[in-house]
Amino acid sequence: MQYCQKLVSYGKFIEIYTYEKPQKKDYKKILTIEQIKNLLGIGTSEHLQLDCFKEIAKTKERARFSLQRTRTKIRRAVNANSDLNKFLTLTFADNVQDVKFANREFSRFIMRLNYQYPNTKHLAVIEFQKRGAVHYHMLTNLGYVKTSAIANIWKNGFVKINKIKNVDNVGAYVCKYLGKEMFYGKMKNKKKFFTSRNLEKPIEIFNEKDILKIASFYNLSSLQPVYNSRFDSIYTGMVNYVQYAIK
Repeated sequence: MQYCQKLVSYGKFIEIYTYEKPQKKDYKKILTIEQIKNLLGIGTSEHLQLDCFKEIAKTKERARFSLQRTRTKIRRAVNANSDLNKFLTLTFADNVQDVKFANREFSRFIMRLNYQYPNTKHLAVIEFQKRGAVHYHMLTNLGYVKTSAIANIWKNGFVKINKIKNVDNVGAYVCKYLGKEMFYGKMKNKKKFFTSRNLEKPIEIFNEKDILKIASFYNLSSLQPVYNSRFDSIYTGMVNYVQYAIK
């Protein structure tokens, strides 16, 4: 399937991507020599050993792309579920730095939480303190509940609960906890965030006629974009991106 436009709808946001060249859902990632030089900051007059530098460039671009893609997934998932309005921070009493152990304890916590409060939604992001200890930032749709009750379910240390107020883009707010360091070292190839299965999912549309209908229905041409940009991706080529907040 080929397409030149993509619309993504989630919550009160709509994103439209317009591509200068047709896209395929299963596109092959090919780096040109110029793209490799740009990624690595190599001047045009400098010697380039293609095979060596191509692998370095691919690794660097994969990490950058993974960070961007993960942040996009989180932002969309959060904003598609406006009832995620409570912010929890889960901290270990001990200096737990083993990610595998921490994630196992977090999974057990979610099982206990769902037993006490069935059908609870959640999205959680892992983060490291300066000392290297693991902790979790979690959005949930829990109603009123005492901090001590959640701490008894967590069983590993400390819990802080905050109500989210005066934040227009909660998804972007949560993404700030996801840094570049999450794609290297001990976090390489490990899960960066966790979601419940009952979250509403963003809707993606690739048919240009349907995109025009939606744009007309919401009268997007009359709205001031929240954000727009034009960028060149080694995966898709030149892209025009516009984000709208609809009423």
